[in-house]
Amino acid sequence: MHKKLIQMEKKMKKLMLIAAIGAAAIFTACGDDSSSGPSDGCSVSVNDNSVVVTTSLGGYSSTTTYTLTETGYTMKSEADGAEPVVTEMPMQTTMDGLKAMGDQTCQAFNSAETVAK
Repeated sequence: MHKKLIQMEKKMKKLMLIAAIGAAAIFTACGDDSSSGPSDGCSVSVNDNSVVVTTSLGGYSSTTTYTLTETGYTMKSEADGAEPVVTEMPMQTTMDGLKAMGDQTCQAFNSAETVAK
């Protein structure tokens, strides 16, 4: 009788393991689909002469593009549902300087997003 209980217990453990793996697969499939829109957060990308900062929160996104010019740089801000705004910044900087601004923007954004959650 004791042997049968041990065998039944082993079978139950296997069934529970299979059920847990199945549940994990179902919950993974039902999770947030990143292809439906941008995920929350901030990212920085560098192109030839510009730095692009992209932020997204709650389905809304914005992009700020810092581009080097002969007299300084321009800052182009674009957000969902708003007209783009371009600001001339007559302040000499470098690509490293623009990248640092982008990184600081994302650091502040991501810190604020973490606190808000």
